[in-house]
Amino acid sequence: MAFVTQQTVAVTGQVLTAAVWNTEFQNIINSFNGGIDNANIANAAGIAYSKLALSNSVTNGDLAGSINPAKITNTAVTLTDSQALTNKTLTGAITNATVNPISTLTYGGTIDLNLNTSNHFFVLLAGSPTFTFSNADDGQCFILHVKQGAGGSMTVTWPLAVKWAGSVNPVLTTTGLKIDTFGFIKNGSDFYGYIIGKNI
Repeated sequence: MAFVTQQTVAVTGQVLTAAVWNTEFQNIINSFNGGIDNANIANAAGIAYSKLALSNSVTNGDLAGSINPAKITNTAVTLTDSQALTNKTLTGAITNATVNPISTLTYGGTIDLNLNTSNHFFVLLAGSPTFTFSNADDGQCFILHVKQGAGGSMTVTWPLAVKWAGSVNPVLTTTGLKIDTFGFIKNGSDFYGYIIGKNI
């Protein structure tokens, strides 16, 4: 779109006819109907996002300068900031030195491993609990460290959905303060259980 230009310059004593006014207004209408380009927008001007009809992605090539991520809600992922990503699917991602912090579970008669919150758990036994697994996704892998209390000899009850080699549930190390570590993989309605290490 070109700049709006003035067609007629009024002078003192001049009679402005309807035709002159119509020409001026038609010039304005034609200009704005052609769209607004960068030349018509002041550097400091702001445009409300709701006024933009975007049908495709906005790329770096479409932006002059940068946009403050704080000004964008739920859409900006930057390359250098520390950010929490929720419900994002990464396809073909390569990760280096991935860290899964150990989540320490509070002892109770029933102990739930909430797979929405962690993939790595630790519990110190003060009795013989029943474990439950919740919010696991297919293919999700997780680890559980079970430590005997000072007196030892505690047992655990595993979810019925856990499948162990030979259909035999593992027996915990009974020595006090020793740790057994187990790994699990979710597959459909089943969890495949593995003994990673015992009597640690």
